Amino acid sequence: MDGAIDIFYSATMAFQNDSELSVLPAGVVKNYLIFSKSHPMASRPIEELELSDFKDYSFIIRENYPIFTRSFTKTCSKAGFTPKYTSVSNQTQMLTQVLMNEGVLIIDDTHFFVKNSDIVLYEAQCHELIV
Repeated sequence: MDGAIDIFYSATMAFQNDSELSVLPAGVVKNYLIFSKSHPMASRPIEELELSDFKDYSFIIRENYPIFTRSFTKTCSKAGFTPKYTSVSNQTQMLTQVLMNEGVLIIDDTHFFVKNSDIVLYEAQCHELIV
C-alpha cells in the first residue's frame, strides 16, 4: 500500500460523471419516502402512489447533502415537478417534522430507523452503490 485509496464505497450519484474512475456496481440502496399515517397520502393504497403525487409537499432532508439534493431534484424533474425542501440538522427534527405533517422524509435503507406505527414507508427511486 502506498497510502493511496485503492477502493472506495459510495453511492453512484457522488461520482457518476468522473471519467477518471472505474465504477463497479456493488449493490442497490432502496430509498424511501416516509410520511405520517395522518398525512393526506396515507389514505391512498401504497401501491398506487407515485413520486409525482408528492409534488405539493415539502421534502425533509439533512443539512449539507448537496449531492443527494441534486440527484433527487433530477429524479423529481423526470417525474414532472421541482421539489421543495425543508432542511433539518438531525434525525430527531426529521421525525418530528414527519409526525407533525410538515413534510415527507427522504431516507435510504442504509440508515437505521425504529419501526414506528405512526409512519408510512413508500419505496422511491433506487441508487446503485459503487466500489
